[in-house]
Amino acid sequence: MYTRPSLPALTYVNLADVPDFEEKISNFINDLDEELITWRDYKIEDDKKKLKNKVIGYACLDGDKIIAINYWTDYKKYTLRYFIFKLFFFKEYEGGMVAKKNYQKLGITTDLKKLRDSLAQKYGYVRSIGGFDADNKAMLDYSQKRKYGTIKKTDKTIYYFFNLDPNIEPNSINKLDKYRLRIGIEIIEICNYLGKPLSRF
Repeated sequence: MYTRPSLPALTYVNLADVPDFEEKISNFINDLDEELITWRDYKIEDDKKKLKNKVIGYACLDGDKIIAINYWTDYKKYTLRYFIFKLFFFKEYEGGMVAKKNYQKLGITTDLKKLRDSLAQKYGYVRSIGGFDADNKAMLDYSQKRKYGTIKKTDKTIYYFFNLDPNIEPNSINKLDKYRLRIGIEIIEICNYLGKPLSRF
């Protein structure tokens, strides 16, 4: 558990250590509104929104309520999705984050990202990958400010990566690794087109 002096009422907790996590994460997701325009890593079951997949990372709590999460997806073993990521993204994890609107622009997701990235390195990951809507100006500005590298751009989506090691430029990558990531994205796009989505992209 971590706190920040400027926000003493908030705590940062590993998702695995959040008490009654399933209940708290369900309440958090179902309280989201316009945040769902750009964050879509949820499904609807029994008229309630739930996480699509198992996740690993950190949450920010205000009291006993989750108000932000920053995580990577831990896909179920031996599924098609799992094998695609093992083949093409074996050095990378697929990151995601969302915070309640009234807690945004306070540096909370940045704090959570640092904790998540540090944890991911312990798992052996070297970089994060993801995608965001091409018209999401806030995310575009965020990624440019932090020098994210681009894997591929389409009219709808920008696919990005960044290195976890602070001693390496965030957008530095060798040609072979970038080619591997691009092929993985191309396969995901094809499967999405055919109606078999393999990730949140």
